Amino acid sequence: MQELADERRAVETALEAAGMEAFVFETDAGAQPGSAVTTYREALLECDVYLGVFASGWGDYTRDEFETAVRAGLPLLLYQRELRGGEGRDRRLEDFLEQAGHVEEGLTIGRYRGPDDLAASVARDVAELRDQAVRHRRLAGGYRYRHGSLGGLIDAASEPVVKTRRASRAECRSPPDPFVDRAEAIAKLRAAIDKGDRLVGFAGLPGAGKSATLARLVAEVDSHPDGTVCVAAGEIVAASDVLVELWHRFYDAGDDRYQPAAERLERDLAGRQALVAIDDVTLDADDVEGIAGVMPRSAFAVTGVRSAERDPLAYVKAVNLEGFHEDDDIVELFAAEYGEVPAPARAAVVTACRAAGGGPGAVKRLATAAWASNDPLESWAKRAATSANPMRAIVESQFGADGVTAVEMIASLGPTAPMPGAVAARVGIPEELIRRLEAAGFVRSASPRYLVDGAVYA
Repeated sequence: MQELADERRAVETALEAAGMEAFVFETDAGAQPGSAVTTYREALLECDVYLGVFASGWGDYTRDEFETAVRAGLPLLLYQRELRGGEGRDRRLEDFLEQAGHVEEGLTIGRYRGPDDLAASVARDVAELRDQAVRHRRLAGGYRYRHGSLGGLIDAASEPVVKTRRASRAECRSPPDPFVDRAEAIAKLRAAIDKGDRLVGFAGLPGAGKSATLARLVAEVDSHPDGTVCVAAGEIVAASDVLVELWHRFYDAGDDRYQPAAERLERDLAGRQALVAIDDVTLDADDVEGIAGVMPRSAFAVTGVRSAERDPLAYVKAVNLEGFHEDDDIVELFAAEYGEVPAPARAAVVTACRAAGGGPGAVKRLATAAWASNDPLESWAKRAATSANPMRAIVESQFGADGVTAVEMIASLGPTAPMPGAVAARVGIPEELIRRLEAAGFVRSASPRYLVDGAVYA
């Protein structure tokens, strides 16, 4: 943005004087093989601090840059230029700044009049961040911290005392009860693990039962000397963060903010013999394979959603989970959520569930929606079965027309940060409604695109 050229130069000078290097997208991105979004997201993950300078205009990538920094846990420094006579501020920028102010931790907001004033503020605030990092080091033994704890602002003075431990399966989710119709899929992956296959998994749309089936597999396999590790990866944006999470499951540094160096990660994890279960993978396939490569003596069981645009399980020996094979299984699971299914309604319930994808997630959603409806079960199920989009009918039955509108508008955003407040500001719908939709599992902000159980709104 040309209006901030002088400010950018002032910030770079202030950071250089503080011994820090600035990455400025407009001047440092250059010709990159990936998209602009990929370029700045990857650059942000390598940074120690996010610094935003705002005047009156609005940048197309501003919000996504900020939300990426929030997800990465970076300290946030935001500076607003005081408006000059007759100057107005873009409404989108005003909305963004108001939403940004709701971030609860690691945020500093300041105002400035000109480049020199801005440079002085940056120098002061960076010095304060460094002082905080030094205080952290003195209190905790002088080692690097994970994202959000200012680890990159100071050198590591010493390493903590680390204790080795066996991973506990107690940290994994319990399989649901009742659990039906996935014995064959589990048997295939158990046999593959026994044969020595190191990278196996379950693929399928949301609602197909991937997480539940992975939980059952984990509960049945206990043959690895270092135990079983379970990681929910939906919110994780970098392979390195998965490795750090795994390291902390095997080693106790006395502080879960400790950030082991890359060399230590590879050295410590290389010898571990464990079953590593990673649920809801949204990383690239190369990242998944790379994580497994760091732990060559461990087996990995992962779940993910495949699409034509992205397949995180490209290198995984995966079983595709589809709908239930037997009508009795659908009725059993439906009844567990709804209550007894009258015989006259049975056929309509089965038809509706299969139209919605036929997996356990879809069946449970339908059962919950039917229970909340005032209509007789048979007529409700027939209406859901003949709907052009059964999952849309479920959303509408629980959240009304506003819920359907919210889901469709959210989906139109494409990939976005799991921050309901920021999403609400974009699409102009109540934050409380977004939170209810997320709590019910209809929208999943960590997915490559927003998914509504068995149907993709995009």
